[in-house]
Amino acid sequence: MNKKLIGIISTVILLLSLSLTTVSASEELANKTIKVVAHIPVFQEMEVIKPLYLEDVNREFMDKNLKEPVIIKNAGTVRVRSNTHWKLMLKNITSLEDYVIKVKVNGGSEWKNVSNGATHITGENGNHLLNFDLKFIAREKENIMPKKASINFDYTLVQI
Repeated sequence: MNKKLIGIISTVILLLSLSLTTVSASEELANKTIKVVAHIPVFQEMEVIKPLYLEDVNREFMDKNLKEPVIIKNAGTVRVRSNTHWKLMLKNITSLEDYVIKVKVNGGSEWKNVSNGATHITGENGNHLLNFDLKFIAREKENIMPKKASINFDYTLVQI
């Protein structure tokens, strides 16, 4: 019982001593303004997960009507990470005389012609996974080229 009584008395004394040591601040302690300027460097990263590459375009037209375009969904995938607005340049490095080649971002509505050159896709800062669809349109000829016709792209990411 003495231990309980000593504990209660100790607690009361501790509470009384804490209540007596309160600090009152009636004056303003400090009032300063600091201007901080931070320069964040541009960060951009591009990763080609699945290249836009097709080994033989002619094989895609086998047993199909040449007047209808051939669309290949998810033909390639590129990841873009950037803390600023960006432009991804897609350049077709293979010239095919017998086809018109178009590309679009999967889910988008605009087909961009890349038959004889480059096109670009723009985006905002963030992490973007771009899946590309390809469309091949046979030009007005009776037969498709008998030789193997491949397609390949170069990729360049720039800040805008």
